[in-house]
Amino acid sequence: NSIKSQKFRNFEWIVKAQPQDREYLDKYKDENYLNKIIYKNDNGIFQAMNQGAEKIKGKWVIFLNSGDNFYSINSLEILYENLKNLSFDDNNLHIIGCSTMVNLSAKDYYLHKPKNLNYYRKLFTYGMPAYHQSQVFSSASIMNFKYDENYLWHADGDLFWRLIKNGAKYTILNEVTLSTFYYDGLSGKFRPIIKGK
Repeated sequence: NSIKSQKFRNFEWIVKAQPQDREYLDKYKDENYLNKIIYKNDNGIFQAMNQGAEKIKGKWVIFLNSGDNFYSINSLEILYENLKNLSFDDNNLHIIGCSTMVNLSAKDYYLHKPKNLNYYRKLFTYGMPAYHQSQVFSSASIMNFKYDENYLWHADGDLFWRLIKNGAKYTILNEVTLSTFYYDGLSGKFRPIIKGK
């Protein structure tokens, strides 16, 4: 497990699960790397993410869904070292965009580096500057702005741009490869495969 194997240990791991998953997950509840399991019904992935966000206590938040992985065992440690250098107020709205290793197939992959906001403004589009697995939110951002549960898809993009429109600071950390994105997962099925985009 890419979370359990992280060398950096000063983080809170919250798992949002369905009640029927209790028998499987309860065997992990006493492990020191798993802080909290939330057993609650939900109406979809974005409501589940909101339910998990209600329990956060730390300064920064990352959402990894089923099938998502951190890129390496050093991912959180490298991220932490970079975050320490940022000028940051706990009450600020702030989004960090990190790089993502995108796996198109077992032998075909590339490194996606987050783009700046002007790239999308010139295209008059609201794309995602960084894959959601490699976005890091200040806790104030997530506590004050939720995923829109009316979306079946792209609520993560909607949240990103609502935060930007409300004054959130956006910082790019290209040197941090935070996660791995798999095109055979749920997101990839709804996204055209254009290498390098």
